[in-house]
Amino acid sequence: MLSKLVKTSRHLYELTFRIKALNAFPRFLPRILPSSLRMDAAFRRAFTPRRVTFLRFTRAIIRNGRHLRPFSSLAIHHRHLNLEHSLRLQAVQASREGKIDYAIQCIRTLFGTNPRYNRGLVSDIVPENLDSYEIGKNIGYGSNAAVYALRLREQHSGSQSKSENSAKKFPLALKLMYNFELDRKTPNDDHLWRFMGTELVALPRSKQILNGRMGKFSPLPSTHPNVVRMLTAFVDQMPILPDARSMYPEALPTAQFYDVTIHEPRTLFVIMKRYKMTLRDYAIKERRNYWTGRVLLGQLLEGLVFLNDNKIAQRDMKSDNILLEFDNSDDVPHLVISDFGCALATGSWIVKYNDDTVGLGGNIATRAPEIALASPSPDSIVDFSMADVWAAGGLGYEIFTRRNPFYSNLKSATYKESDLPLLSSRIPQAVRSVVRDILKRDPSQRQTPHVAANVVCLSLFRFGNDVRQFLADCGVTELNPSRLKNSFSEVLKELGARADKSLNDVLTFLSAESIIARNISPPVISDSELQLRATFLSRLDRNQLWEAVGYFFEPAQEDKLSLNSISDFQEITKNRDTLHRSSISIYN
Repeated sequence: MLSKLVKTSRHLYELTFRIKALNAFPRFLPRILPSSLRMDAAFRRAFTPRRVTFLRFTRAIIRNGRHLRPFSSLAIHHRHLNLEHSLRLQAVQASREGKIDYAIQCIRTLFGTNPRYNRGLVSDIVPENLDSYEIGKNIGYGSNAAVYALRLREQHSGSQSKSENSAKKFPLALKLMYNFELDRKTPNDDHLWRFMGTELVALPRSKQILNGRMGKFSPLPSTHPNVVRMLTAFVDQMPILPDARSMYPEALPTAQFYDVTIHEPRTLFVIMKRYKMTLRDYAIKERRNYWTGRVLLGQLLEGLVFLNDNKIAQRDMKSDNILLEFDNSDDVPHLVISDFGCALATGSWIVKYNDDTVGLGGNIATRAPEIALASPSPDSIVDFSMADVWAAGGLGYEIFTRRNPFYSNLKSATYKESDLPLLSSRIPQAVRSVVRDILKRDPSQRQTPHVAANVVCLSLFRFGNDVRQFLADCGVTELNPSRLKNSFSEVLKELGARADKSLNDVLTFLSAESIIARNISPPVISDSELQLRATFLSRLDRNQLWEAVGYFFEPAQEDKLSLNSISDFQEITKNRDTLHRSSISIYN
């Protein structure tokens, strides 16, 4: 082996010496030596006897000499030059699409990671013992917990008056969980965490707190502006607060069914942000316009998008569990989803419904049809993936009409879609259509919360009176760009690319408008609506946006229901064809 290396080195040395003698070293050597190590760069290596040095040297010069083959460097790239037209322009097309996707990514990053536009990114640290707080008046109570006004002791001092129980004086809320097993003797409090752990779905640190105490538990990884703001949770000694004996006597250690005296009763406490009232109370007591109603519905759907992305089903979507925050009656409320005591947070939508002991959620009236019709059996399973969005459709009616049709008139198990009452014509047609689509009986045909939220959010941007006309003026029509770009026609592909760019321009305009509106004084857009815009822009998805845009180019829902003759159908078809032609002319 050593002798072969010596011979090879000698050959290279002799070759270098001869080229230097010919005064061609600067011209040939850099091209001969690298190519001699990989002669198959453009051609297959031919077999040449090792000892024929002259032939090897001549072959290298012919192959690499530009004076003999002036276009030799092009041969190396012959495959690239012979590629199909589509492949040769693939990099150019990818560059164009990359610029569009990059713009969307920048918008998502700005509104998703900046605390200025996303209030959920601001975190607070609070104590984890009851002695550090001052408990105020009772806010409400139910079958599982009671809620009290709360504040830190170190922040306020002096006597408590009635006016001090306002949300500004008591900005926090204490949720006292009922422990009906106060006489249970255990070495620790793990059983409380295990039985009440689902309440902590909205607490980002709950996974670490409940580690080893619960089985399959997959809480929310972070906070969200439209999910209740939980600050901490802890187990402590249970106090007997004023009015407790009249509100929840059976949850107290003095309950009659206890045979022994409970000296140190303990239970779970959850500290959260305080909100003014529930959606149910707001719908009954407060006056509002349809614009405010759309902002509320948009926030509700944005909260469901976040839950859906994390595979969490709240399973008790009623207006009592939707909390609102506002100062004055004229304000647009900030909405959050609360009460996760019945939530499904196992990382899966599927529940095995073997017998009646398996819980399917809270209020029967707000159960989706596929849940209400489920019957227990050894092989029965229930899918909750589209259950919450169906319940949100009923809440949409409650927001706009003050009445949820499923509380009294309709039953989720038996209703027909044609039984749903018509919403006011003052509500945009696209919003009316998407509310009906999320109330479809078949979950596979039900609209996703992502697209539904997009429709409501797009309807809120200040385009004037006609959102559809604004989108058309910007070059955005009901044409589906994904189908166009997958077409065999180069013209249709180009049309789809232009449609994508037009949508990108619209999103850029919306982002700029949202940023400017935040700095205008006095404000022209409410804080709740600005937060809704930021949440919407932080999760942009092109395909979901195009599906939402399609709602603005559909005939009104009542027009669909009134197609009683062939002539009516033909007339609408003719109008839609005209709209298609006018849409195409925008790009030409």
